[in-house]
Amino acid sequence: MDKNNRTNFHYQKALELFKKNNVTEAVKELKLCLKFNPKDVLALNLLALGYYLKCRFDKAENYWRQSLAIKRKNNQAIDYLELITKKDFLELRQEYKEILFNDTVGKSEKIEFLKTIINKHDELIEPYLILGLLYKEDQNYQEALKYLYQAYDLDSGNKNIKDYIMECENIENKYKFFSLDRFDLSRFNLEKFKFFKYKKETTLILTALLAVFLIFYINSEEQPVQLDNTVQQEEIKKQSAAAENNKNQNPDQESQQESKNEGFNSLNNLDLKLDLMKFKAIENPISLDLIRTIKENEAKKNSAETYEEYFSEDREQELFNLGLQALRNQRYQDAAAIFEQLYKFSEAEYLKRESLYLLARSSQLTQNYLAAENYYQLYIDNYPETNYYEEALYNLGLLLDEQDKLKEAKEILQQLREDAPYSSYNNSKVYDILNKEN
Repeated sequence: MDKNNRTNFHYQKALELFKKNNVTEAVKELKLCLKFNPKDVLALNLLALGYYLKCRFDKAENYWRQSLAIKRKNNQAIDYLELITKKDFLELRQEYKEILFNDTVGKSEKIEFLKTIINKHDELIEPYLILGLLYKEDQNYQEALKYLYQAYDLDSGNKNIKDYIMECENIENKYKFFSLDRFDLSRFNLEKFKFFKYKKETTLILTALLAVFLIFYINSEEQPVQLDNTVQQEEIKKQSAAAENNKNQNPDQESQQESKNEGFNSLNNLDLKLDLMKFKAIENPISLDLIRTIKENEAKKNSAETYEEYFSEDREQELFNLGLQALRNQRYQDAAAIFEQLYKFSEAEYLKRESLYLLARSSQLTQNYLAAENYYQLYIDNYPETNYYEEALYNLGLLLDEQDKLKEAKEILQQLREDAPYSSYNNSKVYDILNKEN
């Protein structure tokens, strides 16, 4: 199959997937299409539409602009770009980032905002998904399923949505099963459970149980046979005579048996309260630092493999949501692992930016202070005009002070005072640190 045929094959497949509301798989096909022909205007426009539906507005805009750079006349990309660059939609895009991915915003406000988006743009997939996850987090599984089903209707190829639905359905079914007040016990005739009412059935049950017990008993380990005194004494005499005869014929075997008995007795007589400090590595001891480094590297490798599918399937936003959920649930190690992957590998600039700050915060909460200092400083150096800038300066200043790095702490907090003199973070703690003596 030549290049043009391959391009057309993947494009037509993507079209069919769009018709079936399978946006995730359609996006994969379009990316394959563009590998064979990066200048295919139709594929660029359709891929941008896929990203738009998945609320990857920056990516959508980028692909529509690529399409326009190739062809301007009679190109639908003009209409799409006009839609997502209008003032009201630009404001929505900004609010989308600031409200949904900000820990200081309450859950109820996020829910109301998402419902507003759905009312205005019911074609977008992610608002349904995030709403479902917010309700799932509150254990309101019926409401969660309501929105997750709608997300699935819009994108039937999204594996995460399927997994969330199955998880909620399983929990909901368990609740239904164990809610005894929902059962009408009057439907059951409890009289029939009286044990001796049906003698024939009772006899059959007991016989069956006895048979099972006997089979189990016969197949278990052989039990020692108890002999009466006379027979037992005769048996002992026979065994003694046989042993004596065997001793005369095989004197070496007897010494071997004695040594075995001595070994067995010595094991029995061992004092099991061993002093473990006596056991030392003979040579090349492995240090605790080396073990810790090996474990950390292995954990990073596992994390990268675990999260790789999110990047290959353009599901970075879902991964970011999982990181936020981990952070809220105080699973700081998990959160740090997720935000590190996003900061390193995400193509969405706002996700890289938000993940960097949250990586710094997660590292601080796991008491990995050196990493936290580096990440805060990276954020401050690269994103001075963003929403977490003042908070990053404040957190880093306090962290440096706690680590007895007073000079560095003063420099950072002085920067906070100069760059944001009216910030709420310019509080008494900042004043106290700036007035400490070096």
